[in-house]
Amino acid sequence: MCAVSSGLKHRANGGHSSGYFDIYPTQDLSPRTGFSLTNRIRLAYGEIRRVWDFGCYVLEDYFEETSLPHAVYSIRAALKVLLMMTLSWLITCLVRSPSLKASWFSPTIILITGELTIYLMTFSKLSRVPYSVCSLCGGLIAMVLELLFAAQETILPSVPLYMLLLILFPLSWRVLMAISAIKMIACLTLNFVTFISPSEMGTVNRTTVAHNGAGTIPLDFLHSERLTQNLQCIGILFTILFTSFRLRLRRRAAFLRTIEAFQARNWGKQGISEQFRWIDTIMPSVVSKKYMRLRKQKLGQGKRMWIYSESMDNVSILFADIAGFTQVCAQKSATQVVSLLNDLYRYFDDLCGIVNCEKIGTLGDCYYCVAGCPVPQPNHAEACVEMGLGLCRIMKRFNKSYQERMDLRVGVHTGKVNAAIIGQQRFRYDVYSYDVSIANALANSGLPGRVHISEATYTLVKHVYEVAAGPGLDVKQEIRSGIAGMVLGRTRIKSFFVNPRSSVLYNAPVEKSITLFQRLKARRKLESIDDFSHSIVDFEDGGTVDEGVMNTSFSTEQYRSIWRSDQLRTPVGIEDKTKLYRPLLTIINEMREQQEGLMKISDQLSPYSGTRLFQLWFTELSDRFSINENEGSICMDSLEYSYMFDVFGTVAMCLFTLMVSWLSVLESDIAHLGFRLFSIAEVICEAVILTLVIWYTEHPISPKCLQGKLRLISLGLAKECTLFLLTSIPTIRLVFWLQFTVNQKYSNRLVSRLVLDLQVLVTCIHILPATSSAIVRSLGCLLTLITLRLLLNWTGKIVAEEFVELEELQWFPILWMVYFITRLNHHSCRHGFRAFREALSARLRADEEEKEARDLLHNIVPPYVLNRVMLLCKDPVKEPWTYAVSLPNAGVMFASVSNFFSTYYREDYKGGESALVLLNAIISSFDGLLSRPTMVEVEKIKTMNDCYMAASGLNPNKLAETADSKTHLVALMDFCFLMIDAMEEFNANYIVGSENFELKIGYNCGAVTAGIIGIRKPFYDVWGDTVNVASRMHMTAKPGIVQVPSHVYDLLKAQYEFESLGEVFVRGKGLIHTYSCTQKRYT
Repeated sequence: MCAVSSGLKHRANGGHSSGYFDIYPTQDLSPRTGFSLTNRIRLAYGEIRRVWDFGCYVLEDYFEETSLPHAVYSIRAALKVLLMMTLSWLITCLVRSPSLKASWFSPTIILITGELTIYLMTFSKLSRVPYSVCSLCGGLIAMVLELLFAAQETILPSVPLYMLLLILFPLSWRVLMAISAIKMIACLTLNFVTFISPSEMGTVNRTTVAHNGAGTIPLDFLHSERLTQNLQCIGILFTILFTSFRLRLRRRAAFLRTIEAFQARNWGKQGISEQFRWIDTIMPSVVSKKYMRLRKQKLGQGKRMWIYSESMDNVSILFADIAGFTQVCAQKSATQVVSLLNDLYRYFDDLCGIVNCEKIGTLGDCYYCVAGCPVPQPNHAEACVEMGLGLCRIMKRFNKSYQERMDLRVGVHTGKVNAAIIGQQRFRYDVYSYDVSIANALANSGLPGRVHISEATYTLVKHVYEVAAGPGLDVKQEIRSGIAGMVLGRTRIKSFFVNPRSSVLYNAPVEKSITLFQRLKARRKLESIDDFSHSIVDFEDGGTVDEGVMNTSFSTEQYRSIWRSDQLRTPVGIEDKTKLYRPLLTIINEMREQQEGLMKISDQLSPYSGTRLFQLWFTELSDRFSINENEGSICMDSLEYSYMFDVFGTVAMCLFTLMVSWLSVLESDIAHLGFRLFSIAEVICEAVILTLVIWYTEHPISPKCLQGKLRLISLGLAKECTLFLLTSIPTIRLVFWLQFTVNQKYSNRLVSRLVLDLQVLVTCIHILPATSSAIVRSLGCLLTLITLRLLLNWTGKIVAEEFVELEELQWFPILWMVYFITRLNHHSCRHGFRAFREALSARLRADEEEKEARDLLHNIVPPYVLNRVMLLCKDPVKEPWTYAVSLPNAGVMFASVSNFFSTYYREDYKGGESALVLLNAIISSFDGLLSRPTMVEVEKIKTMNDCYMAASGLNPNKLAETADSKTHLVALMDFCFLMIDAMEEFNANYIVGSENFELKIGYNCGAVTAGIIGIRKPFYDVWGDTVNVASRMHMTAKPGIVQVPSHVYDLLKAQYEFESLGEVFVRGKGLIHTYSCTQKRYT
């Protein structure tokens, strides 16, 4: 079994969760519409079987631990009832017989004292064993008392007491079944022993319960009475087992739901921490916290409507370009190139940490970082200069170690920047300003192996470093122009080259034999990231990887496998069991440590107070407005299905009592036509109610049909009325039974005996409904008792007064029994529903956190790349890995808003933040185009200031599925035209005047190398000669057109119309014949 991951690993296929609890392997979170009743019953059976037996001793032990408060509360409730019954019996005896001797009260006083002692003991901290022993003794005593009273034909409140104790006491199911079986056998044996054989006299003399002497009882009445008593015993046992089974089942289900909710909340927290882990790879941790807070605040708004931006002054910017990298790429494979760059950039990243600089990112063979941003620091210029000097020394040592010939040109400038996160896809933390462009220009115009700094930086470091004058440099800057304020213009700045031997690190007091490169290498070895050759993923052949094998990452299957009963039941050794149960033990230990889980389960499994009842009722009403009750539930979690099972059980009990009524009069053959008609009408009514309930459960009334309070009142009232009608049917039938059958033949005294025999049976039915209120159930039971009392009066005055008083004495225990059991039943049903909702909401929140974390991950690494990396690397954040692939026919496009920085970007107004908001809206509109179904093969690579880069044909799996190699190239060209249309729409909606934004696009196709560069801040990029030509195409293009080289024209001329632009000079390529793609050919 897969263990619970300490951090959220994302599903490789990016699919939605397919299950909620593993105790339902086939269940999902989608609404249950479309399932037939047969399928629901089958699923319910599987659910019940798995919940009833966890199949795991760890879960069973923890369930027993957490259900201890419930056992204590149940025993207290039973003792309260027992104490009240004992006192009422004692008071009744004193009132009737004041002359009783004191010795008669001794057993009663001992019993009351024992009850009080046990009740007080429940407030001490005892284990579950004493409560189990107490429950077992109480159940056995109640059973023995009932049998004794039954043998003496004495009417005492033993039956309700027996039922109450067996249901409330925390007996194990096996013990409960054993006691019930013993009681059943004893009752049948007792009735058999006391039964008079039909071969004897037609009438026999027996002592009646009344104190009026002897009387004669017909033999057929004895048959009916004994049969009624036997069937009554069966009905009582059915009620006990049915109620106890549902209570225990819902309690165990609520236990699992609570653990699931706790784990889901932890999973959500892990998702949040995982978000920060991944987002820290693309932006500083200080920025990530601010960005995530802003992201949550702006939840629901489009990304184009808000932007994270922070303007900062006194920031030094460093750019480092690798000279000679193109020649190196031409001599190596894609994997070798990416491995080489990652090796080099790892040393650069380590140096960043030493000199206190913040890496921003890499652009192919360009590395850039800042100092003084996002956290201000006074020596930011020194940090950047020292970083540049260290980079040059690292490059020299790197060439010597790797036998390469590369140089580094470094440029450093100091000024102000606007740090921002722009776009919806592949966004990253970046810096924008004219000063950033100056730093880049210093790197491009510098000398290999030297650090080229501006005059602004020189002013801050001249007391630390030795410098030599460099050439002047023409740059774009905002300059003050009279009353017009700041305007963009070209100005010339001074530059300087820093003496490498004036480096602070170079002159640090360390052993001269230990170079900076060696120290960085030793540091990497300590961090165990020096050797990463094992994690290189080489796909030179562009082969595909089956998506199905990528389920090794943490997914719902691993989350759900904790509860997979077949795995927990598999015979394993001790060592294997330790591994198997480790996830469960981890969760349980966390719950014990936090105490939240134990308190939560105790609240759900214990009887509730009035305040908790009101809170439960209020939250349930709110849930009825917000969520579908049948969503993702089968029987134990849904109020609707609990209601359906209530109707099933009640109808079954009604039919059983109808059978008892008929069997009690069969031998006498006195069934009247009126009773027969009533029986037929009863069966038809129950069948109609059952059919309507099943139909309603399968086709719930839409909230649109019943709105607001009308829906709550009508549905709730209809359910209560239906259950009240069903539970009242046996009482109504008893009236007809007396009127049309036995009352016509037997004496009033014998009829009263039959009424009292059926009294407990017709009142037990009020216990069965779990979705009905305890008050309503108690009122129904009271009405039944009053009806029975009136029936006894109706039969005549010859019934003995003591006989009636003893019958009335049962009212109190029966009412208490119904109230306490139905209260507990109703509580478990509602809390089972609430436990499911809490677990569901916690799981949904965890899924949202996981989705955000997955989106952040896919923002850095494409899903198909992550799938491949996961084959060798389980945690891409911590473990080193390298991905590279050579693609023979990929499409690349560059698009830039050519007049954005020259026309709209102004740093003198809010540091340029307002202009970046506009740029973010433009980039986000381009990102939105990628969500179209026709753009599945097109993906964004990155944005660089106002430049947008996208590519197609990078997913080897998609290429293998497509027979036409030009499909993705056509899609990329369509994307270019969509960008032009989006730019025109943006101008029409947001730009006032004639200064519209202009879009220049360059397009090319051919062989590229794609890979992940960097580990500290990994970045997916493509490079190669195809990328360089595409970049040159967009730089030399005219606004509003898509410029392509001649081989693209040859490839796509059947799909698009082109216009020749003549020859265009491209740096590094010379003159290239180019074309303008105008529109698509429609055939």
